[in-house]
Amino acid sequence: MLYSIIPEEIVMKEEPEETYDYEEVSLKNCTLQVCKNGDAFKINRVISTDPSVYLDQELQPGMTLSALRLNALIHQD
Repeated sequence: MLYSIIPEEIVMKEEPEETYDYEEVSLKNCTLQVCKNGDAFKINRVISTDPSVYLDQELQPGMTLSALRLNALIHQD
């Protein structure tokens, strides 16, 4: 039972789910989960067993890399 002054229709209203198209990219001894955002890629998750990868300021979740920069990083390895 829900006790509220707010109508039940508003409290129980479902938000539409946002869908994202993630890609996994391997570089610098790690795997990045990125989401394409226009002509750039936003880093969503860093996957690695090497702790030093998580200290790399360029590969932090939330950072945005242009397609050219991401391509350069991939071919740098």
